[in-house]
Amino acid sequence: MQVLSVTDGDASSSVAHAEGWPGVLEGLLGAYKRLGVADCVPLAVEITELMDAVAVARVHWALQREDREPVYDFTAVYTLARIQGRFRIVAIAHDELEKMQAAGRRPDLAAPQRRRLGGSSVAGSHLRMTNRL
Repeated sequence: MQVLSVTDGDASSSVAHAEGWPGVLEGLLGAYKRLGVADCVPLAVEITELMDAVAVARVHWALQREDREPVYDFTAVYTLARIQGRFRIVAIAHDELEKMQAAGRRPDLAAPQRRRLGGSSVAGSHLRMTNRL
């Protein structure tokens, strides 16, 4: 999977292979846990079919704590392709890293309460949304 991260107006590119992707997701969920994220809410979803079997979904996400206080929001663009009859995400572009780093420097998020994310609504919301795309 191709992953583009936008930081300071520039994009960096990496390729995430199937073997390494679970580790990437574990790292992301670990960062969410450290920031006290309890929910991931899609604020806006736009889906554009580019051609038969190829679509792009743009999702504006809001990350929130248990008390519904915002942690940060970001935008992700998913490129989807129908492969063997199922749409799969083949590329992701996002502006999350910069916002995550800024949230990590916020004093009010420095020492969040411990929360269980394994079966939480964060992982569930994000995975359900990307699975629906």
